[in-house]
Amino acid sequence: MVSSWKEKVNSIKKKARTELSLRDWPKDKFGTERREDFLRLKTAPEFLGDVIKRIDCKDYDTERFFKEIDEPGIPCLIEGLAERDGWCEGPWELDAVCNEFKNVMMKCGEDDDGTTLKISLKDFRKYTKENKDDSPLYIFDSKFDEREETKDICKRYTVPSYFTSDYFSCIKRDRPPYKWFLLGPERSGTCVHIDPNQSSAWNMLLSGYKRWVVMDSHHSKSTVRGKTFVKKGEDDEAIQFFVDILPRIKASKNPPTIYEFIQKPGEMVFLPVGWWHGVINLTDTVAVTQNFVTKANFDRVWTDTRVGRPCMSRRWLGSLKTEHPELYARANELNRRDDFDMVLEQEKRHRRQEKKEEKKINEKVKKELKKRKRSGDEELDEQRLRERIKRKRIRNRSHSSSSSSSSSSSSSSSSSS
Repeated sequence: MVSSWKEKVNSIKKKARTELSLRDWPKDKFGTERREDFLRLKTAPEFLGDVIKRIDCKDYDTERFFKEIDEPGIPCLIEGLAERDGWCEGPWELDAVCNEFKNVMMKCGEDDDGTTLKISLKDFRKYTKENKDDSPLYIFDSKFDEREETKDICKRYTVPSYFTSDYFSCIKRDRPPYKWFLLGPERSGTCVHIDPNQSSAWNMLLSGYKRWVVMDSHHSKSTVRGKTFVKKGEDDEAIQFFVDILPRIKASKNPPTIYEFIQKPGEMVFLPVGWWHGVINLTDTVAVTQNFVTKANFDRVWTDTRVGRPCMSRRWLGSLKTEHPELYARANELNRRDDFDMVLEQEKRHRRQEKKEEKKINEKVKKELKKRKRSGDEELDEQRLRERIKRKRIRNRSHSSSSSSSSSSSSSSSSSS
């Protein structure tokens, strides 16, 4: 029997947020009774501190952008790129994209084991038209440029000259995800975060409207997320943050400097390394975003990557030696400065990962045993249960790894996109 789109969506929801029942997804009523609170976000924000810098691409060549924006680390909103580089050759509206690629499965989340959850764009569009969820499912797909059916999307836009010198690009195998195609219904979004690997990012909005909040990196995570202002029963989803928590932060005695702005179609946001940011989709949106490494943020990316991804950083160092010898020399200089041993760090990371994996298995065993006790199951062989969970996690990782390597090989064999 073929499942309806609602059954497929419900199955994804149960796996994406196990702490919620299906009835909890619309519990705060931002899609119904509190919709007016959400709609008020569409009005121009009241700024605290400096207004986000806006620049016109006609006034900035690559050299000026690097010296005045990238190198000093100034977040900004760039106008004119879409028209200049032909990004407007869509159609980019959510309806049109979902119709053109209706049978394509794209990522809309992960389960507790990190397994990717996918939905067809045909089913996703049906969901977005009917959903009343507070924080709806949000497509964040990093394989669109590798998938045969969707890689032509890359031919419809050009990476701006400001960001073409991406030093992560010399990693030929297992590069971390860095490019995403985003399809977001209204009320979906991302809570306040810093991008991975200390990378910088650009985000081009192709259709719809987004509201951003941006804060400097010297603030703590608890400060920018307003942990002391969260009331009982509230969560840290973007909708709750923008409607309820952010106003409390701004009204507090010593609030951080906050940049708030609305991004319109055809505008690109540039976020330098380390800046906190969160986004909520004010309407249905389509966007492309990419993380990258330039000379301006190389030191921070290297010192983060050598610890967080030791295997990849060793391959990266080898590539830098032949392709960018000056950065190879800089990476080794940073290692000597910090007395950093890359081999030793890899061994330490392996031990940390083993401990982390054992902890996750213990938590899953404990949860399953409780579940069996409640259902009256007398066969509680903990050791067999542990082995079964371990085998399942190994299979999931193996599947994820093979998918990643096949994607990488198809990507490297195709022309640069």
